[in-house]
Amino acid sequence: MTNDEARMTNECPMNQCLSIRHLAIEELVIHSTFGFRNSKFGTFKIKNVLKILHFGLSFSILIFAFYIYNVPCAFAAKGRNVTARSAVVMDLDNKKVIYARNPNLKLAPASTTKLVTALVVLDRLGLNDIVQISKDAASVVPSKANLKAGASYKVQDLLCALLISSANDAAVALAEAASGSEAEFAKLMNDKARSLGANSSNFLTASGLPKKGQYSTAFDLALIAGKALSQPLIKETLSKKYVWIVGSDGRRVLLKNHNKLLWRMPSPVVLGKTGYTAKAKHCFAGVADCNNRRVAIAVLKSRRPWYDIRAILFD
Repeated sequence: MTNDEARMTNECPMNQCLSIRHLAIEELVIHSTFGFRNSKFGTFKIKNVLKILHFGLSFSILIFAFYIYNVPCAFAAKGRNVTARSAVVMDLDNKKVIYARNPNLKLAPASTTKLVTALVVLDRLGLNDIVQISKDAASVVPSKANLKAGASYKVQDLLCALLISSANDAAVALAEAASGSEAEFAKLMNDKARSLGANSSNFLTASGLPKKGQYSTAFDLALIAGKALSQPLIKETLSKKYVWIVGSDGRRVLLKNHNKLLWRMPSPVVLGKTGYTAKAKHCFAGVADCNNRRVAIAVLKSRRPWYDIRAILFD
């Protein structure tokens, strides 16, 4: 394991830990006393010695049981087959990093950026506020919900489009509504990131579409994901597989969640925001309940994101 990689831990069943240790020590005792079996002490005395050793061993194990039961056993080293260029798992109770692979490497964050967008929007707008889609928002490149210029939507519906179907048109519309322009909104995004301790990121677009000078790290995105998924609205939204929204033009828009783990892993659920561009490759930032812990996970520049997440968290 490299210096950038940490070992993840899991509760070890007491009986399994005890049996492993018991057999190993007993085997050592047998081998160490083998010579006595053929010595002048005789079989009778050897049996008595073994009984005493066995009693002492059992007593020691009982005393040590609480330690065995409460101290987590370590997994084998993680990350050997992970395709992500950078990844972090963070215990959200104490912000301790329990797995890391190039955690501070600055990479393109793609649409994981939208978690920051959602946090800023919740700071600045009400859920029932009405936002009109501008020509700039409607003409942004995919992925998008194909919102029509001039149509109006509630902020809550646009947040659904932003988080569930990763709609870039919704991102631009929300940024314009919150601060007048996407450039001004990006300043708010960076202020928000700094307030969370994400000091190695620079956001320039609300959508996460590529722009020179825009970057983040797996460590920063783990912090951001932890904060975002602590918001009930964001958590509830990201848990939905499908949502319909309706604008002022009467068009019904079906939103499908890009998080394939909602279908592939019914339990435990991994909630979060996906991302992809040709430069960034596959990205993910989210939260999971893993081994009785609530953890944040961020994966950047992955070739097989769903495999990577499962391998890091559960395999």
